[in-house]
Amino acid sequence: MEPRVALLPFDHLDGSLRERARHHLQSWLRSHIGAHLSPLNKMFSVEFEGLARGLIFQLREGLGIVSRAQVADMVSGLNGVDRAKLYRLGVRLGYQDVYLQALMRPARLQVRHRLWRLNQPTEEVPELPEPGRVTVDLVSGEGDNLLAACGYRPVGGKAVRVDILDRLSGLAHNAGSSGPFIADHQMMSLLGLDRAGLDKVLTGLGYEGSGELEQRRYKFRHTRKKRGQNLHRRHEPISAAFSDLRQLLKRK
Repeated sequence: MEPRVALLPFDHLDGSLRERARHHLQSWLRSHIGAHLSPLNKMFSVEFEGLARGLIFQLREGLGIVSRAQVADMVSGLNGVDRAKLYRLGVRLGYQDVYLQALMRPARLQVRHRLWRLNQPTEEVPELPEPGRVTVDLVSGEGDNLLAACGYRPVGGKAVRVDILDRLSGLAHNAGSSGPFIADHQMMSLLGLDRAGLDKVLTGLGYEGSGELEQRRYKFRHTRKKRGQNLHRRHEPISAAFSDLRQLLKRK
């Protein structure tokens, strides 16, 4: 999507001056969007082959975020050279998502949010969490697709920023590698939640807890689902949410 600038009636601007002003504002807007989504342009400029090329295509469709379950076969087939090249570009092969780390900065998430609002003018669009807050309570059916498109994943009644959810998944995986574990303060601090909130998120990630909350021990419930599948049941693909915006990137 490339938002079009339209000037309101103004007595002191008419004819060529009005068009010049509109043109300058349009150019600024195009540059502003391109600058905040520059990690995508950098990724598109690098040549890949085979499975890595397919993964880059999926990231392009999702504007830098794609469910790990959606590309699991591609990720498992990547060789060491491609993994290193992707890492240098800022692509993270997370437990739940594959994503561009640089796009998780608050200012860049805000640009995605504003573009969504322009593209959905008739919807009541909730605000993103304020900078520094990485989780937000979910209200059923309210803004779920927006949050997913702007880098937040629904899990355990919360929406968690995908890079933070990836870090939590890594901590839980390591803690549970030798048996049931007790969630520590590092996990709570990472999400900015109390123990009850963290319990809901861990349950949403597939962990089963036993015992009183303060000393609850968790172990992963092994299923046949691929990693990340439980987080993506009710939400439209991010590629659909920003399908028009991809045309802007292709024109730059």
